[in-house]
Amino acid sequence: MGNRKEEILIVALHLFARDGYEAVSVSQIAGELDMTKGALYRHYKSKRDIFDCIVQRMEQQDSEQARQNEVPEESIEKVPEEYQKVSVEDFVGYSKSMFEY
Repeated sequence: MGNRKEEILIVALHLFARDGYEAVSVSQIAGELDMTKGALYRHYKSKRDIFDCIVQRMEQQDSEQARQNEVPEESIEKVPEEYQKVSVEDFVGYSKSMFEY
């Protein structure tokens, strides 16, 4: 895993998938990590910032997989708009392995 920022993303992802984005608070994320809200805010500006970083990571991994599988570039270019419509429920099934390289 490596660092605290990654740990925060993994814990937040699991909480969002289990309870839903709206139901999860920054305090809850921090509590799961045995850290204070203030310590969490040193890494991310807000809950939305955490969510955006998760989506960005998903997008990066999808692009990498597409390139590895030789998906035509024009198909990859169409994908980012789909992430604008992403919902927290779509995270169900993603695991912490998406954050490991």
